[in-house]
Amino acid sequence: EILPIHAGCCPSLNVIFIGAPSAGKTVYFLQLCDSAFHDMLARGTRCCFENDMPADDERRQRYEEARRNLRDNKILPEPNRKGEIIFPYYFYIQSQDGGEIRRALLRLEDIDGQQCTEMEWESQIFNSNIFVIAIGADELLANEKGEEVQFTRVVEKLLPRLRVLRPDGDYEILVMITKCDLLNFENSHLKPTAENTVVVEGKKIQQTVHEHGFDYQKFNKRSKHIQDYLKEECPTFYLSLTYAIPDERLNFCMVASIGETCTDNKFENFSPMFIDEPILAILAKEGLYPVKSQKEKTKEMRAKSSFKDFGKMVKNFSRRVMDQMELLDE
Repeated sequence: EILPIHAGCCPSLNVIFIGAPSAGKTVYFLQLCDSAFHDMLARGTRCCFENDMPADDERRQRYEEARRNLRDNKILPEPNRKGEIIFPYYFYIQSQDGGEIRRALLRLEDIDGQQCTEMEWESQIFNSNIFVIAIGADELLANEKGEEVQFTRVVEKLLPRLRVLRPDGDYEILVMITKCDLLNFENSHLKPTAENTVVVEGKKIQQTVHEHGFDYQKFNKRSKHIQDYLKEECPTFYLSLTYAIPDERLNFCMVASIGETCTDNKFENFSPMFIDEPILAILAKEGLYPVKSQKEKTKEMRAKSSFKDFGKMVKNFSRRVMDQMELLDE
């Protein structure tokens, strides 16, 4: 495995996207890895994103082709194959706040849905520090009708393994409802969340709510309403999470990567919703993205950061090296 350029030189944010098959996590993952998305986040700030791989990796060719097809041809990616080795993406992030420049290596990893619903104890999932649990809105609606769903199985597998394998609790969970355009925003819990955070102008995505800085107040308000919705519609799922994960390490958000009906894995219109919030919530907490008019809040979030000391950075780097050695042995 080719190591990123800045491996071991700065703190590492290891983010993995997990969820049941067809949860929509790969579509959002591909958006996150696109340079146009990075430009949207960087516009009007002093935060920049750089691809940190020293050379193009042929083993990511399928993902790169899928990313271009999604952006240029409006074609959804093919489902990940069971057991497929999906190589992570690395981005070097630099952000300036006053005279201080903060740097970090952002590692983004996707995984096939079946590995999530049939999670093994030795799964690579547990090497990450930030777990983004993707739940398709279509499954939430099916759950409301009493139909069998898969998203609950992911959490049922994940939580007991985290208790045993990560007893130090040096991780965070972000619950992300995908395909949120399918939800009924007239619902009393969801109606206050309807203000979109992005708008498409021509072929360019522009931020609105979080333009020039992350608005914690609006994000936290939306997160609270999403929690209320989940607590009412799937209380067992919600309570199992909140009992297992402390509030400061658990957040909720939603996205619609496409925001339109797809036919035969294709879409004509593009109306994304809230797609900047999940990654901004992660970056802002680490002091890697400006926060709107809340300097004290920024200091507080830095103090809570799970990557405060260099020792944890070395620990995370060592984990990655061991993973790569295992891949080579295979």
